[in-house]
Amino acid sequence: MNIMENEKNEGKQVKNGKAFEYALAITYFQELKELQVNVALTEDKPLKQARKCFNNVDNEGQKKFLAASKATFDTLIKMEPGLRSQINDDDVLFIRLASDAEGQSGDVRDVIFSRPNSRWEIGISAKNNNEDAKHSRLGPKKTNPKEDWGWNWYGVYSTDAYWNEFNPVLDKIDEYISKGYKTWDEIKNVKEKEFYIPALKAFKNEIERQNQNNPKLPHALTTYIIGKKPFYKVVKDDKNNLVIVKAFNILKGLNMEVNGVKPKFKAPKINLPTKIIKFDFAEKKGQKNTLEMVLNKGWSIKFRIHSAKEDLTKSLKFAVALTGNPPILFSQFLFQEE
Repeated sequence: MNIMENEKNEGKQVKNGKAFEYALAITYFQELKELQVNVALTEDKPLKQARKCFNNVDNEGQKKFLAASKATFDTLIKMEPGLRSQINDDDVLFIRLASDAEGQSGDVRDVIFSRPNSRWEIGISAKNNNEDAKHSRLGPKKTNPKEDWGWNWYGVYSTDAYWNEFNPVLDKIDEYISKGYKTWDEIKNVKEKEFYIPALKAFKNEIERQNQNNPKLPHALTTYIIGKKPFYKVVKDDKNNLVIVKAFNILKGLNMEVNGVKPKFKAPKINLPTKIIKFDFAEKKGQKNTLEMVLNKGWSIKFRIHSAKEDLTKSLKFAVALTGNPPILFSQFLFQEE
């Protein structure tokens, strides 16, 4: 795949994700209107951008986004009384889409529902054929220490030992750039051995060092990956003709009684991990660009390095995904009609 094709596919993924966010927002707005709920859709920049992405999808694609969104409505209306339980006609339910800045600050929610009068709020993280939780980068040491990846991930600055291991990877990238190489595809025969594996080893060693000195690291690391606020994850899985709803009820912020109305479905509160049990390269044969972390309380995380847009630059991109969560986490699999 060449640079233009890869950038086109990556851009299409982002636009389809925005389209799904819009489909969820407009579906819930319309469904709640029919239930005589006083609901308002916030017409701001994020909504307008998402609507544009939705309108650029063909009719068949739009139908799939709307059908997947509607499939979740019955579940969430039973889990979240706040969606329809209002004190009076002045108690408005607001639906809005999160800004990019909110995502960068650690809030993974895309569609946010709130009742200011009732001091109630929930959100949905929308995933279209993709369950990656984060797309973070490992790059050169920043002048501003607050931009250090360790600080941003779990509140501790990266050690000199890490930089001593990782900087040679960046120097090697510089060497190839100086020789005229422009894409990762041009060095595909050596990128795992010379870049991916040593970068992952440096990352792994740093996590293990920090974990020895910081007992709160597993909790903080998981918080960085899944977000600071409780949320519902809605995954549209076209390959398996599924829509999946998961309730990440971390701080008891979901599934609450609102205005005297109790939820019909229960979403148990889940606890974050306190211990890393295993952290090593993926056992799957030939998967040399991936680390797998197993933690207690049922959590596991996958860290996969990939070359993203394919241009050869002094950074490596992570696709970070949750591969395991507590067994008590509320999960519902909704099969779509063919």
